[in-house]
Amino acid sequence: MIPGYGISFYENGEVYEGEIQNDFPHGFGIMYKIKLQKVYEGFFENGTKNGKGTFIFDENQFYDGEFKNNNFNGEGTLISPAEIYTGNWLANEKNGFGKLTYRSGERYEGNFKNELRSGKGILYKTTGEVYDGMWLNDLRKGNGYLVYPNGCKLIGVWDDEFNNFDGKFYGNANNLSEYSICKIVNEKLVEKNDKFHETEKENIINRNCEKIVQINFKDKKYDVVLKMFK
Repeated sequence: MIPGYGISFYENGEVYEGEIQNDFPHGFGIMYKIKLQKVYEGFFENGTKNGKGTFIFDENQFYDGEFKNNNFNGEGTLISPAEIYTGNWLANEKNGFGKLTYRSGERYEGNFKNELRSGKGILYKTTGEVYDGMWLNDLRKGNGYLVYPNGCKLIGVWDDEFNNFDGKFYGNANNLSEYSICKIVNEKLVEKNDKFHETEKENIINRNCEKIVQINFKDKKYDVVLKMFK
């Protein structure tokens, strides 16, 4: 049957106006709630939201993007008082790559899994610090680097919490061949060894992800594999 135009009234007080097929919203339409306040404008398929549409929670919060089986699914943007997110969705949750701006002004660009930052991502803090590296369950986990506003860097491995770190600290932004080995636990520096110099020797393993850097420590030479992120 070819969809036709119609108006449907529901027991919960909602009203549908738009294309109908077999008594179900099918095609483009608008769903209103009590007092004819618009709650959804977009496409339906056999009574469920499918395709492009806009879902309005209230005057301060709405989602504009793709739907599947009534869920946010595909590319979409959610704007709310707490955050603005543009990216991929799966079953109403952030999944895949996206860009998230928090109410505080901090920004995250990277991968999500089940609403949480997981995988490769970059966090831009309002203090000017930038973390570029791996995440798991909303926490820094794995290889990454943190750049301070003055250009100093931490490069190494984070574990579980934001400031559990084991790696190298570059304290001179004008001389990135000079660094200290340091260890941070629960935001406190527990170990720091001054100072090392990287040799000029570098052996590229994989141009996109790894390299070997030779360092000298206590009269011994060590080959260290570093992860590189772009």
